[in-house]
Amino acid sequence: VLMWCWVWVAMAAGEILALEGPPVSQASPLSLRVALGAITEVLIPRGTALPAEAVLKVTTTEDDQLVARFMLLAGERGPVEENQQLGTLVFPGLSVPSSRGFVELVLRTSMTGDLGVLAEVTDQETGRVVRWRGHLLQPGESTACAAEPGAIQRFSQDLASTMPALARLRRIRAAGREFAIEQHQHRGDDVRTGGVLWESGMMLADYLATRDWEGKRVLEMGCGIGLVACALLHSGATVIATDSQAKVVEVARANVLRNVPQGIDRFSGMVWDYSEGPLGMAKLPGPVDVVVGSDLVYPSCPADPLLNGVLTVFKEHREVFPEASPPEVILALKIRYQQATEFLRAAQDQPGWTVREVGAADFPKAFSEVAHTFHLIHIQE
Repeated sequence: VLMWCWVWVAMAAGEILALEGPPVSQASPLSLRVALGAITEVLIPRGTALPAEAVLKVTTTEDDQLVARFMLLAGERGPVEENQQLGTLVFPGLSVPSSRGFVELVLRTSMTGDLGVLAEVTDQETGRVVRWRGHLLQPGESTACAAEPGAIQRFSQDLASTMPALARLRRIRAAGREFAIEQHQHRGDDVRTGGVLWESGMMLADYLATRDWEGKRVLEMGCGIGLVACALLHSGATVIATDSQAKVVEVARANVLRNVPQGIDRFSGMVWDYSEGPLGMAKLPGPVDVVVGSDLVYPSCPADPLLNGVLTVFKEHREVFPEASPPEVILALKIRYQQATEFLRAAQDQPGWTVREVGAADFPKAFSEVAHTFHLIHIQE
């Protein structure tokens, strides 16, 4: 309060002037702040030489949040109510569905020498921008309060990049197309690792989506929650998605409906644990052109079950569709410990198989720098 009284007295006495024309070089008499819930964060501190700029990355506090509110304030206290509100920038129309903490919004603020304030918010996903203009010493109307919907918080890159399994929904790009994939982490369903996205699946989806799949019939081993199936369906394939867990196949179907509704007639899901027995290819409407799979070996799932699964597919295909050519198998395996490399070596030693490992130059661009952490394998019988 004393600070505001000093500022207004100084203005009346002509000690601080709001001049027309070019910005005047001076220091900010008050801190410019933004509300993060019930507290504030300093954007441009008091005493900063002007003109000045500040950048802050923020995110949402609720799932499926439609609006973000940026309450701008002037003052030196932490709590919202102990500072002077200058105005509120409202950013409407956020993309949904979304998970809290994973929407990335960039707030850029600048202050000129005559204390004019410009706030600009950019949605990093869509590129959309909303702007607000005001003045550090001219309070605006109190159009929002800390408890109003649309609260924001600091964006954490660590959370968004190293803990993606926490997100209810993830947006993944494959060959230039974005897919919104809902993850399934309900403990009661015991879906374990199959309910979230893994790097191998993202890489395989990007790799496959660059090819022409029109009219091809593809069998997916261990489909998970359906990202690879969505990429193939979008490219024109017919997909038979299999997984050992019925709930995971159900989630995959839901993600297909969300992302490629026009391809749902070309999608079918089956429960099949390839480590336990035959698929039953006689139930399929016709021969398979390609078999795909990702992240099928890891510490608790060694190489042998996958090797036997591929052998089973080849054997059944020969028996059920004797006149058809054997399918090509394309697998993306993350190199965590020795299991992925053990599978590659076992496949190379298998009589009658031709095995080709894709080099880094042919990886999707987004994964080229980490190609050494994957085995991307083509197998032909």
